[in-house]
Amino acid sequence: MTVIKDDEWGTKTLGLAAAVKALGAEYRGVDKTDPRRMEFFFAIPKDTYDLERYFGNLKFDFQSVEIQWTNGNLQVNARRYFEALQDLKSVIHTR
Repeated sequence: MTVIKDDEWGTKTLGLAAAVKALGAEYRGVDKTDPRRMEFFFAIPKDTYDLERYFGNLKFDFQSVEIQWTNGNLQVNARRYFEALQDLKSVIHTR
């Protein structure tokens, strides 16, 4: 996990990146310096409605999402996850 600022974050794990995007985090870019270990960057969007639907009154926290992902108990909408995964795969294959 890379924390750039309090509201910006990056990961080299494609599945986790897709989950974060599916939860409503805003995609900011990718570092393709190492084509075998690309890092995806995200930020908390200004409109947090979708995030609050999942987390209630809790503040969206990238670290909490990563912990839930690692423990296997993060829940995301399957369709949104699939779409996020497809979006990020297209980023990988774009030069």
